[in-house]
Amino acid sequence: MEKIMRVFESHIHFPIDMYEAEFTEKINDVTLRLTDNLVENMIKSNVVKAALLGGRGKVNEMVKEAIHRYPEIFVGLAYIDIDKDGPAILNYYKESGFKGVKIICPNYNYDEERYYPFYQLAQELGLVALFHTGVIGNAVDYLVESPFDKKLIEISRDFETKIKRFNTSSRFMLPIYLDNIALKFPELKIIGAHLGYGMYELSCAIARFRRNVFFDLSGGDVVRRHITEKRLIGKEISSYKILYASDGLPDKLYDDISIWEEELYKMGLSEKEIDNIMYLNAARIYGVEEPEG
Repeated sequence: MEKIMRVFESHIHFPIDMYEAEFTEKINDVTLRLTDNLVENMIKSNVVKAALLGGRGKVNEMVKEAIHRYPEIFVGLAYIDIDKDGPAILNYYKESGFKGVKIICPNYNYDEERYYPFYQLAQELGLVALFHTGVIGNAVDYLVESPFDKKLIEISRDFETKIKRFNTSSRFMLPIYLDNIALKFPELKIIGAHLGYGMYELSCAIARFRRNVFFDLSGGDVVRRHITEKRLIGKEISSYKILYASDGLPDKLYDDISIWEEELYKMGLSEKEIDNIMYLNAARIYGVEEPEG
């Protein structure tokens, strides 16, 4: 199989734990080291552009430094706390060079009217809105682990305590809410992460009929297996509506891209369709490439 020559990684987090970042004093030194390592792995993986996601604490500022250091590679997505931040913060991120925002763990359904001012301003500013969609993961995978293992119970409890503080749940992040947002804000570019993990058919149906809604492939081996076994791409969702994304660690990027390319070929997709997924769709969403026609 011939290697695809260009990749737009549409969902990769700045490679630092958000809680560790809270206690990082020398932002510039840490940002420089982690960013250079990420770029090195991207070059090895034929990634020519990447949407780099921020996070809580100081992570947004680290992303800001990264996109200024490598403007030819990164577009920045700022994490926003949609329940605590005011919509005006979007102006700051726009002025700082960010191209979009990442939204996750709301206290209410994504399409609650209380959130409309965010979406309205994001639409006016031309910011892309990336939403987590589907079930939130855990620190422990109980498909392969025992729920009676005492050590794993403690690990899970730590995670559960953190999630409880956010006052959130997967039920607030269903992909169906993107349908309402898309209809209310038709010029807002919307991306649902993980193809609505656990709700794939619904996500595909929304992408089919909402011009401004796209989904990414992030989610690792589990999401990839679900998508490939169901043969969703081409059958239930167009190659124009799906974006390559790893959501993973820099040193795993090359392997993830290689596996996805192989799987897409096995699904019978053409090189044009694979290029749409691996690069062109994201490039058009973020204004790196022009629309068709």
